[in-house]
Amino acid sequence: MTLAEGTKLGPYQIVALIGTGGMGSVYRARDTRLSREVALKVIQHDAVKSGRERLLQEAQAASALSHPNIVTVLDIGSEGGVDYVAMELVSGQTLAALLARGAMPWREAARIGMAIAGAAAAAHALGIVHRDLKPGNVMVGDDGRVRLLDFGLAKVDPALFPAGDETKTMRLQTAAGAVLGTVSYMSPEQAEGKPVDARSDIFSFGAVLYEMLSGRQAFAGDSGASTWSAILRDDPAPIEGIPAAVRRVVARCLRKDRGQRFQHMADVRIAIEDALEEPSVSTVSAPAKRARRRWVPVVAALAAAGLLGGAYWLWKRATAAPPPYDMTQFTFDDGLTFAPSISADGKLIAYASDRAGDTGIDIWVQQTVGGSAIRLTQEPGDERDPSISPDGSTVVYRSDRDGGGLYAVPSLGGEARPLAPGGHDPRFSPDGTLIAYSTAPAGDGEFMGVRRSELWVMEPTGDRARRLHADFEVARRPVWAEDGRHLYFVGEPRRSGRPSPALYYSSLDASAPVKLDVLRRDSFSLAMWSPAHDRYLAGRRPDRNLWLVDPDPSKGRWARPPERLTLTSQRQDRPSVSTAGLIVFGEVAATIDLWEIDLSRPAAEPRRLTRDIAPKSSPQVSPDGKSVVYVTNQFGSPDVWTVDVESGKTRALTRTPAFENHPIFVDGGIAFGSRPIDGPPDHYVLPLGGGVPEKICERCGRLDDLTRDLRYVVFTGPPNDGVQLADRKTGKRVTLLNDPPRSLYQPRISQDGKWVVFVAKTSDLDGRIYAAPFRGAETIPVSEWLPLTEAGDDKPVLTEDNSGLYFTSLADGSRCLYFQKLNPATMKPAGSPVAVRHFHSNRLSLGGVSNAQLEISLAGGKLYLNLAETRGNIWLLQPFQNRDEPR
Repeated sequence: MTLAEGTKLGPYQIVALIGTGGMGSVYRARDTRLSREVALKVIQHDAVKSGRERLLQEAQAASALSHPNIVTVLDIGSEGGVDYVAMELVSGQTLAALLARGAMPWREAARIGMAIAGAAAAAHALGIVHRDLKPGNVMVGDDGRVRLLDFGLAKVDPALFPAGDETKTMRLQTAAGAVLGTVSYMSPEQAEGKPVDARSDIFSFGAVLYEMLSGRQAFAGDSGASTWSAILRDDPAPIEGIPAAVRRVVARCLRKDRGQRFQHMADVRIAIEDALEEPSVSTVSAPAKRARRRWVPVVAALAAAGLLGGAYWLWKRATAAPPPYDMTQFTFDDGLTFAPSISADGKLIAYASDRAGDTGIDIWVQQTVGGSAIRLTQEPGDERDPSISPDGSTVVYRSDRDGGGLYAVPSLGGEARPLAPGGHDPRFSPDGTLIAYSTAPAGDGEFMGVRRSELWVMEPTGDRARRLHADFEVARRPVWAEDGRHLYFVGEPRRSGRPSPALYYSSLDASAPVKLDVLRRDSFSLAMWSPAHDRYLAGRRPDRNLWLVDPDPSKGRWARPPERLTLTSQRQDRPSVSTAGLIVFGEVAATIDLWEIDLSRPAAEPRRLTRDIAPKSSPQVSPDGKSVVYVTNQFGSPDVWTVDVESGKTRALTRTPAFENHPIFVDGGIAFGSRPIDGPPDHYVLPLGGGVPEKICERCGRLDDLTRDLRYVVFTGPPNDGVQLADRKTGKRVTLLNDPPRSLYQPRISQDGKWVVFVAKTSDLDGRIYAAPFRGAETIPVSEWLPLTEAGDDKPVLTEDNSGLYFTSLADGSRCLYFQKLNPATMKPAGSPVAVRHFHSNRLSLGGVSNAQLEISLAGGKLYLNLAETRGNIWLLQPFQNRDEPR
């Protein structure tokens, strides 16, 4: 039954029919509340049950996603025997309509393909498999923007919509062996009714991309049966007149064996983007199907050119094809398995993993040819950073036991012995006669929030330990040079002010190290010397992939252009290499979500409040402890959201192109900062019941805090400006706190309005928390500042009665939670601070959240904060031609 013009479904008034499908119809409708047009998808109550379930599932799946290339679901409802879903109305055509005209120019097809791949990757990251990727489910707007539609057949991870959520309890159940999808775009496993995962969407995407490039379907027969047969057995005809790199992308997507396809849709998008940079078009026919899987890396070349007497590297794509590599997954854990170290002969790999589930992260060893892994450690707490001796007999690692330090254990099992208290990141020298290490975690090249660290070398027995370069405030991440008598390290000489990390080259004697500017400029992170490649393995922050680099200490730059080894959207971490060139590395991914810690049971596992891929920052709990506001970029730019602490239900409070930040609960509303794209920040208050935000401070800096009555607004700007205050009653602005050259951060006003706590930093390495009496619009002299903690502390939060202070600290080398008891009348510390909860684990950490994003808040005996959860596995990478040779 077609709905007549003017029919109302809830707040939506039908305007015209757009189209009809097997399960329902789509109408152009008008939202009478907001005076906007929407697309309204409806299904009659007398339709089959599966049709109604699929409509609801489509709404659930799409509403869980926020991506510029996925159609936005606005509302869901039912009225008068009709179920409906309201979606954004897209003016344009389906990709199917565009393809009716024939093949597209390959660059346009690549542009559309990148958008589809990006949308599908966002869905896959949340555990949603589309299962019906086809041209008819892709809209190309009149503005050129591409949107993926119709998640009605999607396979959804049940964890995405927990049971008990009244609006999200219905599940579309698919019987074993049932075939769902559109025949011409099904994957082989989908056509056979087998279980599918994200790689099925990759095959379907390949069929869509093939059709865009060729103007014909990849798999077409005279009947459904013949089409199924082609999908299962045949390869589509080669596409002529397109770049070889594009042809390879299509071919790899369409591999029958899903283990030989791209494994992540995000990697497909990167491969297409890379292909767009190829300078020429190859018209050579596609090569015959390979008998074995190949993984072809992209090699980036650097060209040197002089400029104003200096030198810089111009990045450009290499035109010569690099040798192919095999990339093979080595471990298959659900949690975190990472930080591998391979023996020189390539036979044994040591790594860290939480797979045992009973004692945190432990050290394991395993042969590269396979077989069972051996668990070397079973101590409470975490063990990590393994380094296996060149002869494979010993593994040295970092352990948190007994205050933390380095230990050694036989690689086939045995009793561990202590080597160096406080040590981190050990590295055997190439000949195995020395171990270099530092006294701070390795991190990933950033100095923000890292305490001072020292560089040491010792013998494998722990004897004759000596410190190198005591004049350096920071010295860490040692990497042995090829001669075994020199080291590279990341360092910063002793000085005040903002650290400027650099790569240094040092001998083992007392001579001054040589500085290489290439680390900071090109964002590389040196990992290990590779004799087989005659260069060093390295990571690189912008792309998070593996590279080969060749630093020249005599010139302070690269001796030859870096070469890229891998191309993936995942972060590849801690590579290690055998003498013959077998590379092992960890591939890890982190999500930043909101968590709750019950202070009555601080040792219990934190409770997770949110679960999606968008990072969360600046959480603030309401005074009653029922909801938390935070900032996330699910709509593309940072907006203010809220999550219900009990149910976990989230909703957006703002949706603007501006950059919202630091929401705070105040009487009657939520205050937040908002910085336009092209202007200074302003501060607003959004009423708790909704409505139009009220501007409370114009052209202010970063919003830090307000008094509950909204009279005083406290904010910070440039480091030397200190803490500023705006009096909304008088209009007066004053400098509340300042003491150059110290930078002041994170001012927080006590709930009784009598004190302000804040962080003062001489450098980014030594934050210290202070308290000062608060008297409104009056500058507080330095003489009234009371020190509450020692160096390395951050993120202060006072208890409601001022009897204590919660904060983060790097006291033991990792960012952890601490508590300092205070005298409420004088704010003087009573006793020493105590650890509330340690976050030494790489699996769940405070250290994985940037200082700008991290926030903690307190209500009802519980702390609310954002934590980084990391998962990963170990992979192998080796030249293809060596695959069948001994490792």
